[in-house]
Amino acid sequence: MDDRVLRSMGIGKCFKEGHHRINSMDFCRTEDLLVTAGDDDSIRVYDVARGMPVDTLQSRKYGVQNICFTHSPDCIVYASRKDKTVRLWDVRTNICQGCLQVPGNPTATIDQQGLVFAVAVESGVIKLYDLRSYDKGPFDTFTVEEEKASAAGFADIKFSNNGNLLMAVAEGRIYLLDAYKGSVIKRFANGIPEAGSPVEAAITADNQYLLSGCDDRAIRVWHIDSGREVAVWQGHAQLPACLRVSNRRVMVASACAALVLWIPNLQILNSMAY
Repeated sequence: MDDRVLRSMGIGKCFKEGHHRINSMDFCRTEDLLVTAGDDDSIRVYDVARGMPVDTLQSRKYGVQNICFTHSPDCIVYASRKDKTVRLWDVRTNICQGCLQVPGNPTATIDQQGLVFAVAVESGVIKLYDLRSYDKGPFDTFTVEEEKASAAGFADIKFSNNGNLLMAVAEGRIYLLDAYKGSVIKRFANGIPEAGSPVEAAITADNQYLLSGCDDRAIRVWHIDSGREVAVWQGHAQLPACLRVSNRRVMVASACAALVLWIPNLQILNSMAY
């Protein structure tokens, strides 16, 4: 991706039917799949190459608040704020394979290698676990000092594709942390007010750009190193609280109650000067 491609992005597909509000999503790293979690406690799987849903699972009473694929397309990790757990789920059997009880309101993510997952709780605390031995407890813990007084916790966390950055989204603030030291490298603002709706953000696969839904219902794109705003995408009727970038295709997924797949508009792209 570059500035021209990001400025050319338009709506390629929109799914509106049968959706409650979508509260989290993630692209699979190895196949053209997208998984979403909704307020109706459903987990839906989409084939983004064909632009169609392929499966619906039920998370039952747990209430998914944050979801991500592991390195395998058959396993997902999700956090629930209803029972304060992080669960490993096999999509082939619709059975929970592992459960981690955590304090506060958890948010979880896993790195690109599928070896380390991070869990954010309250008071700016982020804990790192080895996926193979998570029951032994975290092997490292970071604290974002600016969020120590916050009881809301982080709305979203995500590793960058190269594993060097860990993104953490709070109310109106997006932090980029050194994934090894836990120190804050960059801080962005998305305009979401205190006690507003929680939003997700995303880092592009080349680790150069940051995307987030904003309070005016637009999606904004910033260049990470310079901090400059690169593009603004309009099209959502409500706040696009969920956002993910595909590692396999030039595609972005965003959602409110509707799920939108963004792709480059070739006509606009070809008309742009280099």
